[in-house]
Amino acid sequence: MRKQLTEEQKEKVRKRAIEWNNSHKERVEQNARLYRSRHQEEINKRLREYVKASPEPNKRRQEEWNLKYPWYKSWVAARQRCNNVKCQAYNYYGDRGIKCLLSKADISFLWIRDNAKDLDVPNLDRLDSDKDYNLDNCRFISKSDNSKKAYIEKINRKNSRNDLVFNNSKKMNELYPNLHTMSAE
Repeated sequence: MRKQLTEEQKEKVRKRAIEWNNSHKERVEQNARLYRSRHQEEINKRLREYVKASPEPNKRRQEEWNLKYPWYKSWVAARQRCNNVKCQAYNYYGDRGIKCLLSKADISFLWIRDNAKDLDVPNLDRLDSDKDYNLDNCRFISKSDNSKKAYIEKINRKNSRNDLVFNNSKKMNELYPNLHTMSAE
């Protein structure tokens, strides 16, 4: 019969395990990859069974998470665009050297500052599209305003290639009468 460990002994064991994992991080990751590769079918099967058995609690948990952290998806998407080579948009962001320097606290602050909960479809926007995602260069705006901004920048880039100066022409003002409200406050 095994003897019961005291809380102090359990804490020592936990600390030793953490220290070992940290000092052998590469080995631990290699073993985890090896286990996943050998047992991928079993892992996927268990996951499917779990989701089938309890779809409502998972859906409810996801909805609660989205209500508690509505900015989270925007933050993850920005990080993916900048860091994940397999992301479709990587060549427009990470490949150009753009980094996501926002922490969870930063993006939460932006969400509150820009009152993003009141926007139809909030989008994370960079004021200067050639700079990184950071607190000074980001804001939340509606998806439609972000699309307009992207369209204008595209035209500006096209015109600058042709050595033309793009000033908010009469045509642009007719197309987007509320464009002046998009400037940073």
